[in-house]
Amino acid sequence: MDEPDSSPSPGSRPLGPLAIVLVAGVLLAAAGVAYLLFRGSSGHGASPAGSVPGEVARKTCIVVVPFRSSGNSGDLAWLGQAAPIFLTLSLEDDPDLKVLTPERVFDLTKPASPVTEEAEIKMARKGGASFLLRGQVSGAPGSAVFEASWVEVASEKERGRWTVTGIAEDSFGHKLDELAQHVRQELGLASLGSEEPPLASLVPVKEAPTRSFVEASGLLTQGDPSAALDKLGEALKIENFHLARFLEALAAAQRGDPQRAIRAAVPLSKLSRPLPARVTLLIPAILALYQSGNPRTAVVPLETFLARFPDEKIPLSWLGAIELFLLHEPGPATAVLQRCLSLDPSNSDALRLLGQAILESGQAQEAARLLQEYLKTHSDDDAAGLLLAKALRNSGRGDEALRAVDGVLARKHENIIAVVLKGSLLLDQRKPQEAVALYQKLAASSEARSRAEGKALGGRVALLMGHFHDGLRDLRGAVDQARQAKIPSLQGQYLMTLAQAQATLGRNQEALGTYAEVRNVEAGLDPNLMIINVMVSQKQYDTARSMLEDQIAHWKGKASVDFLEKLRSSLEGSIALEEGNYKDAVARLEAALPDRASASVKSESLGRALLETGNPGKAEAIFRRITEDPDRYTDPIGYVRGLARLGEACEKQGKKDEALRAYREVLSWWGAADYSLPEIEKTKEALKRLGG
Repeated sequence: MDEPDSSPSPGSRPLGPLAIVLVAGVLLAAAGVAYLLFRGSSGHGASPAGSVPGEVARKTCIVVVPFRSSGNSGDLAWLGQAAPIFLTLSLEDDPDLKVLTPERVFDLTKPASPVTEEAEIKMARKGGASFLLRGQVSGAPGSAVFEASWVEVASEKERGRWTVTGIAEDSFGHKLDELAQHVRQELGLASLGSEEPPLASLVPVKEAPTRSFVEASGLLTQGDPSAALDKLGEALKIENFHLARFLEALAAAQRGDPQRAIRAAVPLSKLSRPLPARVTLLIPAILALYQSGNPRTAVVPLETFLARFPDEKIPLSWLGAIELFLLHEPGPATAVLQRCLSLDPSNSDALRLLGQAILESGQAQEAARLLQEYLKTHSDDDAAGLLLAKALRNSGRGDEALRAVDGVLARKHENIIAVVLKGSLLLDQRKPQEAVALYQKLAASSEARSRAEGKALGGRVALLMGHFHDGLRDLRGAVDQARQAKIPSLQGQYLMTLAQAQATLGRNQEALGTYAEVRNVEAGLDPNLMIINVMVSQKQYDTARSMLEDQIAHWKGKASVDFLEKLRSSLEGSIALEEGNYKDAVARLEAALPDRASASVKSESLGRALLETGNPGKAEAIFRRITEDPDRYTDPIGYVRGLARLGEACEKQGKKDEALRAYREVLSWWGAADYSLPEIEKTKEALKRLGG
């Protein structure tokens, strides 16, 4: 029975705390997470407001740039930095406005921030802004003055100038609201409510906390969340400084501290007073990522946030990473990450994720290009180096892939993922003995996990070469080593691999016993579907149906109705295939396929059924996908059997040369097999028949 993969396995458990941290580390590692606080809202261009008295601006784009300090007021520079942050949060609550915030300004002007009026205008045009708000701060610390200039970007002409005086510690929020009122009046928008101005109770009444907040946000944008959290100390002493709590949640998330992120975010989710739109919309996403136990639940909150703020690159990268790593949807992830990268071409984290998404979409050549670009500035990122090696391998550049893997192994010779990949590259080059030597070296490691992995990998190569008795023995040895090392996840994984090999070789009773062992290992694995497959191969069809119905009853409410129906179709298709009802088998197995799997299906059962119903062309496509899969050596018996059936499909179409090539490859692996299999004899007969 082929298990449909159109949705997550209903038997899988939600991600645990460690998995959430690991996923979050990928999601939040991008430098500049703090920019979320400063990003502008979405919108579309509009004609300049104010051209007709009283006309209401519709989706007008404006930009607020940092206010300069003048005269001897360098000690007020923090006000000039704080003003655009807080003003942006006030103005963007109006859905008719799009505000280019300090982070967007940073993106548009890298590597240098605008310091001249000409540079500010250039940046505003690049960002599609209709208006620019610039200003300066002067006066004494206890009574500062804002002088703001309202500029029409197209003409570069000043259309208004306002002076806001009396800015002291206890009036900062109110004075920023006053400045926001001037902007709204110029745009013809309704005035803010007077009972509770947006910023009056959000901005602290003391200089030190505000300065702490501004400096912490700067540190976070520079990629130093630990320093940002340390700097937030003064700001967090103010009980109702809600924006500081929001910044704390972001910094904690970026540092990989979900508990602190939750502690900071939960109180914000319970406030009754109005908060800036980005805080209100993003807090549910943060809590879904870290508090729900399943980051998949963050998808809807993130989509809601992005519907309001579509130009937010960091939430875009979060969504892209969730689609890539959790939902296994590289296509949608690619679109999201491309959008993210277009907002900030220097965002190296988005570049890396995009490279992986494109690789998993099957575009190996383009993935290699992107990953090579990323590694120019991140040469010590071994995980990215291995992604590049995979992309090079998948695009037929095996020698380059080997060099990339060796670069990783030179830094850490027991990097298990690198060892596995190098072994696969050696097998691609028909160098199994070199792969065996590589795995034996890993099996001799002083580290328990490495020893177990080396033993299991050696067992897989033995099965690939037709040394079936040795392969089964090595897999059992890997199980024992994992048990002795108290690594239940590996123990369960190896048991499943061993049982699958036993069942494929027709040793069904041994396979059932091995699957039974899985139940006694706390590895979170459910062998039921595999046991049902064994029941079908033993022609115990009623038992198989009963077991599946029990499983479906257990999953009801946890998996979609469509998924459960696909499971039933898969089972009935497998039974029909076993009974020789090939047309019925094709219909049922095709019904069990994922909705979008027509171009990627690798169902061995469907391929066999198609061969028997006179559809060798479709069968050939399936077996090519099986035998060309980059992960084909993880199921060595299935891989070589796939080669035999690929040869059969080609032969039935009259493709003699391709059939001969596939048949010869079968015997290159299993020509000296120590176990009798039907595929070996059929292959020998086919070669004689074709004169090969």
